Amino acid sequence: MHNTIIINGVEYNLNNLDELTVNFNSTQGWLPELKSFLKDWFSGCDHFIVETSGSTGEPKAIMVSREALIASAQRTIRFFNLKPQQSVLLCLPIGFIAGKMMIVRALVGGLNLIPVEPSGFPLQKITKPIDFAAFTPMQMMNELSKTADSKLHLLRKVIVGGGAVSSSLDAFLKEQTFEVWETYGMTETLTHIALRKINTENPQTAFYPLPNIDVFADDRGCLVIRNPEFINGQVVTNDFADIQSDGSFKITGRWDNVINSGGVKIQPEKIEAVLSHICSNEIYASSVLNDLLGNQLVLVVSEKPDNPESIFSLLDNKLPRYQMPASLYVVNEFPKTVSGKINRLELKECIKGIQPIYERKKHP
Repeated sequence: MHNTIIINGVEYNLNNLDELTVNFNSTQGWLPELKSFLKDWFSGCDHFIVETSGSTGEPKAIMVSREALIASAQRTIRFFNLKPQQSVLLCLPIGFIAGKMMIVRALVGGLNLIPVEPSGFPLQKITKPIDFAAFTPMQMMNELSKTADSKLHLLRKVIVGGGAVSSSLDAFLKEQTFEVWETYGMTETLTHIALRKINTENPQTAFYPLPNIDVFADDRGCLVIRNPEFINGQVVTNDFADIQSDGSFKITGRWDNVINSGGVKIQPEKIEAVLSHICSNEIYASSVLNDLLGNQLVLVVSEKPDNPESIFSLLDNKLPRYQMPASLYVVNEFPKTVSGKINRLELKECIKGIQPIYERKKHP
């Protein structure tokens, strides 16, 4: 079952898998991983190893079953009404679940897999229409920002995941002619289990679970996802979620990102959501050690703003005093995971021991 795959219009199976090396440039970094995965798949392997992204710590390897991979692929194929021979773009690393799942969708759905080297500009060598593609927010923003030789007109249906879609990216995507959804999911859920349609007449503001996916909140207020294909039947996340009466949900932050400052628990994502409306550049909330508070809330940028004081002045009218950052730090580069998410643990290390470029004036 599912023992052949179409890649760039050519059908491959276990017997002719080595022809991939002939038909593609052997210097392509994705080629060995693709061949290895397909060899295991065609040989009937029941389980596969995938790595988590490492956004909340060190990446770890987990084992997933063949049946669960197939079930996830079928959910996607049904939702997006993908048909045999339609083209699907593989532009994400195969070592992670997002890349592997695009291969499995091609296997299960008889889709035409179009592999390209994972990069910040994945469409640069695409010349024909792509029926379905998955991008990280960074990849999508890069392609939207291109002023020449844009390939966006070749896209039909797009999902964006691996990190939150910012308000600025959301605004760009609302103007596109291709259909686009933001996804919610993780390695443990075998990619997306919920979707948010962005460019529709009535854009969705929450994620809507796919069929046979149940969600609820645990005692911490974090999302729990139930599905029979998951290990132990459910995945307990560290994502704070507001679950709506219609079953949709909004993610408001992460339990393990909470900054405890003098006994007050602050979600950095909520601070960053406010900042996204007043700052055009990337800016993150973090913390530094403080003798009185334990952890003191601060802001971090990678480019020194012309007027740091103005950022704090604008925040004064939008945040309660106990959520106001104390100072602003500059780093040479934001530490990111391979999927483009901010690595908050490394960010704290980056600002440890350096002096802020601005300190907010304390009110009496």
